[in-house]
Amino acid sequence: TVRQVTAEGIGVNITVDFAVSQMKAFADVIEQGIADKSFVTVMAGRLDGPVAEDLKEAGVENADVLCREASRLVTKRAYEELLPGYKKTELLVASLRGPWNFDASLAPGGGASMVISAFPDKAGEFDGLGRGKLCSTLTKPVDENALADLEKSETFRKAYEPDAMKPEEFAAYGPVQATLSGFISVYEELEEYMAQP
Repeated sequence: TVRQVTAEGIGVNITVDFAVSQMKAFADVIEQGIADKSFVTVMAGRLDGPVAEDLKEAGVENADVLCREASRLVTKRAYEELLPGYKKTELLVASLRGPWNFDASLAPGGGASMVISAFPDKAGEFDGLGRGKLCSTLTKPVDENALADLEKSETFRKAYEPDAMKPEEFAAYGPVQATLSGFISVYEELEEYMAQP
């Protein structure tokens, strides 16, 4: 679908992306098309939760805090590896769960830009911190100890490593399954509600 639509000059936004391999696969197809601009969306906050579950099962301390580094590192890798070489594809960060996701979604000055999509309550939480100058954490170096702990999560490894999954594996990836199942469930609830007299 992406190949067909972008070949006709229509830009797309590919959501339900959690992994660098997903974003790269879609960006490769987008770049072949003639659409001026398209987006691949990293659903940052929706990655942190499954990683936290994996880390807890592995006995990693502070899993609920450490998991926040998962989406930052995936966003950082996508930003550093995708944006410089791709001309028609931009990175959009969505599903932000808190201020840490915003900090990890701000492009550093002088680099390629990114787009952030957030619910008003999450944006308000971030804005309410009153920190003055915005500070991107994308340029923050990778903490090797944190990375070693995060790699105890299969969910994180599949998201972080650029060649961890092939396109035929994307639909079975845990966060994709959970997100799509949740979307379908909400849609079914809406249908049921709309059918009421």
